Amino acid sequence: MNWDALGAIAELIGAIAVLVTLVFLTLQLRYANVLARSGASTAQTTRMIDRFLRVAESERFAILLAKDWDSSELSDVEKTQISYYVAMLIHSAGDAYRQWELGVVEESDFNATLNTLTSGIMQNHTARSVWGINKATYGRDFAERFEKKIYPEGFSTKAEENLLYKQSS
Repeated sequence: MNWDALGAIAELIGAIAVLVTLVFLTLQLRYANVLARSGASTAQTTRMIDRFLRVAESERFAILLAKDWDSSELSDVEKTQISYYVAMLIHSAGDAYRQWELGVVEESDFNATLNTLTSGIMQNHTARSVWGINKATYGRDFAERFEKKIYPEGFSTKAEENLLYKQSS
């Protein structure tokens, strides 16, 4: 066997090794994508279960959720608690949107997160105020999708309508 034949065999073996490596890397990438999707889904499920559990375990929290959030009888502490709860829900929806944009979760997962906010929880003045304050944080595309789903009749961001807006004296 001459050196040219040995060189050709070595090149063929090298090409096969490259092909095997590419197939292996493709399989690894697919598996990494499955793990990322699974991790995102697990995180979303964990957040939801945690919220349910907090309501189930805390009578005070359940009472707060059951109150009329438009009531003038709410204390400043209750308004603050409601504000932070709503901010957490909005952040969760924003996170699901970012994961969908990155291709980590399906659009249906993002829409499921938004659907949890269509029960009326975002229709009171406090929740509208929280959205008004935070909407710029999430970007125009998310804000448009959010408002189309949650506020199909339109959303006003006038400062004087925002109950949480405080002017410095």
